Amino acid sequence: TASLIRAHQELSVLAAHVHLPVQSGSDVVLKRMVRRHTVAEYRERTAALVDAVPGLVLTTDVIVGFPGESSEDFEQTLDLVREMGFVGLFGFKYSPRPETPALRLGDDVSEREKSRRLSAVFEVSNAIRQAHLRGLVGTIQPVLVEGAGEQGGYTGRTGRNEIVHFPCADD
Repeated sequence: TASLIRAHQELSVLAAHVHLPVQSGSDVVLKRMVRRHTVAEYRERTAALVDAVPGLVLTTDVIVGFPGESSEDFEQTLDLVREMGFVGLFGFKYSPRPETPALRLGDDVSEREKSRRLSAVFEVSNAIRQAHLRGLVGTIQPVLVEGAGEQGGYTGRTGRNEIVHFPCADD
């Protein structure tokens, strides 16, 4: 929304990271999910946010194998993930949930195909994240220290939610 964009422009305490669930890159699937946005609206809103806030990174949620999701619908999701350049993605296989409208649709995507699609979306997402992180090598970033690391040193996060592990001689 315009107020979210304004907040990120004006409030330096906000992280330069926004998690905006898209769920699918197919308008057909979004409609079946009873989502209130189209792919075009999602693109428009995220573009306005990213244009207004230099350096902002986006993460998202994707559900694969939703009832009626065709191979073409899934390819549209992969295309959107690539286009948006999400540096993080939480991906899930559709599974029936009690008392949800999707139960009436039937679960017509095989478990094997859901697993294949989930692997594919993670592969694309991981490649984007790795390229993003490679671009940060050698830079200096402010880090909010979260505590001791599992293998010594410390761990923390940047303002864009990147996890950082670093050595430190003392507390």
